[in-house]
Amino acid sequence: MKRREQSDEPMSAVDLAWWRMEEGEGTATVGGALTFQQRLPRSTLCELVETRILKTYPRFRRRVVASEGEAPRWSDDPDFSLDYHIEEVAVDGEAGEEPVRHMASRLMHEGLDTERPPWRMWLLQHSGAGSTLLILFHHCLGDGFALARALLEAADGRLGEADAGEADGRDDSVGLLSPVAQLWNGTGRVAERARQLGRWVQDVIHLLALPFERPTTLTNSLTGDLRVAWSQRVPLADIKDIGKAFEGTVNDVLLTAVAGAVRRHLADQGEPVDDFDLRCVVPVNLRSARRIEQMAPDLGNRFGLVFLELPTGASSPRARMEALQEDIERLKRSGEPAVSFGILWMLGHLPPVVERIFNTVFGRKASMVVSNVPGPARGLSMGGVDLSNLMFWVPHPAGLGLGISLISYDEGVCIGVRADTGVLDNPIALVDKIETQLVEMHRQASDTPRSPRDE
Repeated sequence: MKRREQSDEPMSAVDLAWWRMEEGEGTATVGGALTFQQRLPRSTLCELVETRILKTYPRFRRRVVASEGEAPRWSDDPDFSLDYHIEEVAVDGEAGEEPVRHMASRLMHEGLDTERPPWRMWLLQHSGAGSTLLILFHHCLGDGFALARALLEAADGRLGEADAGEADGRDDSVGLLSPVAQLWNGTGRVAERARQLGRWVQDVIHLLALPFERPTTLTNSLTGDLRVAWSQRVPLADIKDIGKAFEGTVNDVLLTAVAGAVRRHLADQGEPVDDFDLRCVVPVNLRSARRIEQMAPDLGNRFGLVFLELPTGASSPRARMEALQEDIERLKRSGEPAVSFGILWMLGHLPPVVERIFNTVFGRKASMVVSNVPGPARGLSMGGVDLSNLMFWVPHPAGLGLGISLISYDEGVCIGVRADTGVLDNPIALVDKIETQLVEMHRQASDTPRSPRDE
């Protein structure tokens, strides 16, 4: 009889911090939606998960257990079954219609069973055509970058064949990159690492000194009732055209559109939007890989958080982009991502009550979470069925009620919003506002004369 592999795995301090993050009405789950224009059979999906994902990532068979007096650990679920973790549901209508949004919102609200491995999938078979795969992971399994990489392990072919970026070296990827990732991964000269340590001390002081966010409708008390929405893919070529005209990257353009959309939303709520800016929390990947298909197949949380000033008080897109670029450059020189990772590591070693106090305090320093992930540059398929759209929803713990997600895929960018109804009861309206901002900026870009360098 073949000997069973070791079934227990220690839980890292950072993963434990995220396991304990879901307190009250907060959320520490990552949601996702994969859209297929043709029908994806459940048997095919189960085979892909069994032979590609579970084989590569044993943690997906494990649950979090904690014996009295012992630290929580990952342990094989003796009752593990894909019959529980992958459920097939018949849905009236086409993929992307209102019933799918309602079901996704309900599943996000219900959350996960903490007595089982913390993930589930729902394969929606549409009566019209196609399938939608809804997914829910707990953040303790891994961050959004790692979980997206794990999910795409089920894709046909090799992920690494996707393009890495622009041939001219221009940073047109989706996501906030930081030189601190090189230092975190052990590269860079000793003198530079010493200087960075000094900056990290300053960054700790800066994070502690950040004032609480100005109260708006986005800082209302939470209800625990979550709703989600997402867009179709916005052509990446249009976003790059905007970037050339406004002298910014894809990331600059998307964050500028988010700032403009939030400004319009607040104005609709009667807020004096010219009088203040907001602040958002942005995850920064601390791995050396820039795109998820280039990442090693491992789980866990290896990302930091930065507080980005979102210039909602600026009245024009160009002014918003210039303000964003200035703050992004500051963050790229800072050690805030590694500092925040260190804080999460520390919280995982402290009593839960300390973590709750920390979350309460730092949750009041921002209004939302904004996450942008550079996904696969080429279209993928699973079991021979083409994947037409890819979406995820970032969690918004620590009392934050709004999460905005941006992910690139196959020459397009998808926009997602997940919100507590206490701060936003109609997330599709905010998605529409972000798309409207991009359309307006593209119109302005089309009216901007091109320089000889752009020809």
